[in-house]
Amino acid sequence: AHVLGEDYIADMRRTMPDFIFNTEILNIKPQSVEGGFYNGLSIQRHGYNMYDNNYLESRGFKVLNDTINCLQDADIDRSLPLRIGLDYGDRINCLTVAQQLPDNTPAKKKIRFLKNLYVTAPAMLADLANQFIEYYRPLPRKEVYMNADPQGTKGVANSYDTWNQDFANRLRKAGWKVIDVSRRKYPAHMAKYLLWNRLLNSNGEEWPRVEFNKHNCKELLISMLQAPAEEKRGRIGKDKK
Repeated sequence: AHVLGEDYIADMRRTMPDFIFNTEILNIKPQSVEGGFYNGLSIQRHGYNMYDNNYLESRGFKVLNDTINCLQDADIDRSLPLRIGLDYGDRINCLTVAQQLPDNTPAKKKIRFLKNLYVTAPAMLADLANQFIEYYRPLPRKEVYMNADPQGTKGVANSYDTWNQDFANRLRKAGWKVIDVSRRKYPAHMAKYLLWNRLLNSNGEEWPRVEFNKHNCKELLISMLQAPAEEKRGRIGKDKK
């Protein structure tokens, strides 16, 4: 408070979501809800930080004025494609960026979540695509597997393209090879619940182990930790109320 001033903190309180304000400003560690949908998730067990300190130190104070991009991240395997998951909504559009590491790595089987990106209204899907393009522009291998929300098969206003096609085309125009592996319908919540619990308790042998970049996936981790579960007719689902 002495360094930043009360006005700055008040402005952050006014503009930040509650969870982000508590973690970023008040330094309160996010806690998982009891009986959550991702009840095996632990920031201590599944989270990591991995900066490219040589790059950051080479920029010196100039990095403060730079557009931050993937050059600061030391967890990207530049020989592998990226994998993105897209979710659409009226108020928010978001995506996660991951890589699936092959079995011949020291980590055995691993899915590493590198970053989450999002835009809120009035920003639109095109703005989210631009965020991704700019952040990963320095990557030499521009190849991405896109797994998008089944809702993305709907059409875009004033266009013959669907949301999925529109997003993929924007990436292709920026030089990306896009492989669309989207499903046509949502998996059942019970199936997702069982799968995630296997992944979160995996040691990387039978099932891949999952890891999250704590700095780049703040919103994703908080959302997962705060996602409650509910039981309906003997089956577990995500409580979206």
